[in-house]
Amino acid sequence: MGGCRCLYGLLVDLDHASAFCDAVAAQAGLRIAYIVTDDDRRFQAVARSLPDSVEPVRFYESYLSNFRFSMGR
Repeated sequence: MGGCRCLYGLLVDLDHASAFCDAVAAQAGLRIAYIVTDDDRRFQAVARSLPDSVEPVRFYESYLSNFRFSMGR
């Protein structure tokens, strides 16, 4: 059965955004970059720094915090 092997990266600390974007650019086949932030301006800045072939996806930090809380963590 054929399938898609989609590689992704996850950025949880925006203080490391530059190194993250460099690592993403160096990783062949990476297709999605998940960026955890509630700050639209910072998300857009990171998204602009990613290669065109990588789709930026925003995870809201407040959503993840609420999810951890509801899961009892």
